[in-house]
Amino acid sequence: MRSPLPFSGQQYEAGDEKPRFPTALEIITGLSQLAIGLYAVLRGQLTEFWGLMALALVITFNRPIRDSLVYFFRKRKREGIARKHFPEFQRYIERFGKFVCPQTNDTLHHIVQSELSRNNTSEFGKFGLPSIHFLEGIWKSLVSRLEREEPTLENLQHYASAFGHLLGSYDNDCVFLVFTKLRQETLPPEVKSSLGHFQQRFSAFVEAYSQFVQDLDKALGSNRLSPTYFSAPKPL
Repeated sequence: MRSPLPFSGQQYEAGDEKPRFPTALEIITGLSQLAIGLYAVLRGQLTEFWGLMALALVITFNRPIRDSLVYFFRKRKREGIARKHFPEFQRYIERFGKFVCPQTNDTLHHIVQSELSRNNTSEFGKFGLPSIHFLEGIWKSLVSRLEREEPTLENLQHYASAFGHLLGSYDNDCVFLVFTKLRQETLPPEVKSSLGHFQQRFSAFVEAYSQFVQDLDKALGSNRLSPTYFSAPKPL
């Protein structure tokens, strides 16, 4: 029967006797006790010395207090990491806007509608793509809300999840759909060229963002930000 320690997130099997090494917090606490004790003795402040030693012993041997301090310092470290990388995360979301902008002529929607379907509404409708205006609206809402948020770990986790859903939906419902359908067809050279340039841009973005999230997760010591699997399209 596993019994989790309060706040620690660690689990041990009953009867296990595993070697345990002192944590950084315990080492710092021990050195602090020694320094404070020597200082108090040298100055003849024995009352203060015994009081400080008693407090240090309580912190060292009271597991809930010690684990709470460990949790506090770990959370503080993670908050610092999240705050440092928050602007880069925002830039990735802003960059994604280029893929869902109705005014540009290098989006997947534009290539399929103008170059492949020749602006034939019926032909374009056969692809079943969601409206680019709808996707842009979701993206704009995400950017607008993110700009008003504080760069905390909680907000980073929340918006990484929201953006992961948006990117995953675009990847599955647009990119994968079109490239799977067109892989079996003979395309005009100019259309194939446009799709090739799009494929390179989108694949580079997906790979860079996925690597950013994986590196950030590693720094945080968690897997809370890891995106769902994105299938970057292969060249036609």
